Amino acid sequence: MSSLFGIFTQNTTHSDVERLNYILRTVGQKGTIIVPVQIVSVDLQKHRLIVAPMIQQVTTDGRGIPHAPLHDIPYGYEQAGECVLQIDPQPGDIGIAVCAYRDISRLKATQQSSTPPTARCYAWEDAVYIRTLWTAKAPKHVITIAPDNGITLTSPQPVTVNADLHVNGSVTAKGDVTGSGISLDHHTHGGVQSGGSKTSPPQ
Repeated sequence: MSSLFGIFTQNTTHSDVERLNYILRTVGQKGTIIVPVQIVSVDLQKHRLIVAPMIQQVTTDGRGIPHAPLHDIPYGYEQAGECVLQIDPQPGDIGIAVCAYRDISRLKATQQSSTPPTARCYAWEDAVYIRTLWTAKAPKHVITIAPDNGITLTSPQPVTVNADLHVNGSVTAKGDVTGSGISLDHHTHGGVQSGGSKTSPPQ
């Protein structure tokens, strides 16, 4: 009996049983496998995860059997060309992984079009992490886009902009503003006589 799913071999034609078995195997392998998983660990350098499938196997008497963790699961960012929104998954996050139709081990290694090195289909080893659905941590860094309230950026940490910033509109600050080391609230002007003299408006 052939042990390769989806591969029609000479043994497949030996009997009606073999032909039926081939059909049942190939049909049974068709379909997308979506797996809810929890992240165990994250490799930030390789963009790889270890994840634990969250829907357990069930014995005939109803007992649950956890799946073993899945290793070397790739993840990516929201990206198009040279534009990227970079958010790394975190341990404890719960998300969705999808098992590819065929073996993607060569694709993961080279990121080039290649043939599958095995005949496996929809296997755990060929899962790809798609996105996070839930996290136990309260959000701290938030970008909110609301039709009625515009865009709000919230973070307890400083926001760094590594680019020239052009604003076509007003800028309002509740705190001090510093430019090239000069405080907007506390800077002074020289060459002004004391009394009622004032400086000229900014040029």
